[in-house]
Amino acid sequence: MFELKRSEKIVEQIKLGDEIIEVNLDAGAIQARFTKGYNELLRAQNALNGATSDTLDAVSDKLEQYGNAVVGVLQVIFGEENTQKILAFYENNYSEMFTQIYPFIAEVIIPKISEVSKRKAEELKALYKGRKK
Repeated sequence: MFELKRSEKIVEQIKLGDEIIEVNLDAGAIQARFTKGYNELLRAQNALNGATSDTLDAVSDKLEQYGNAVVGVLQVIFGEENTQKILAFYENNYSEMFTQIYPFIAEVIIPKISEVSKRKAEELKALYKGRKK
C-alpha cells in the first residue's frame, strides 16, 4: 500500500497581554514566503546597521524598510489580523516588538521550517534515485 502524507503543522500559542494568539501553520506551505520575508528582514536590518553616516531622510527610509520587513515576516507567521493585534499591543514600536517576538521565531518557527526543508530535499533525492534505476 502506498501512503500519502501531509506537511507537519506548527501549532503553538503566544500570550499577548491578556490574550492568547493561536499559531497554526503548515510549515511546508509557508516555507518559501517565510524565507523570502526573512531574507528581506535581514537585508533591511543590515542596511539599518550601516546607516550611521546617512542623512536623516536616508535613515528614516531604512527604518521604514525595516518596519515593513518585520510586518511582512509577522504576517506570514501570525496572519493579517493577529499581526495587527501585535502591532497595536506594541504601539507600532517595531524594535521592541521584534526583540520580544524574535526568540519565538528563532526557537520555534525557523527550526520547524528548516526540518521540513531538509526532509523535502531528502524525499526528492530518494524519489530521483528511485527513478534512475
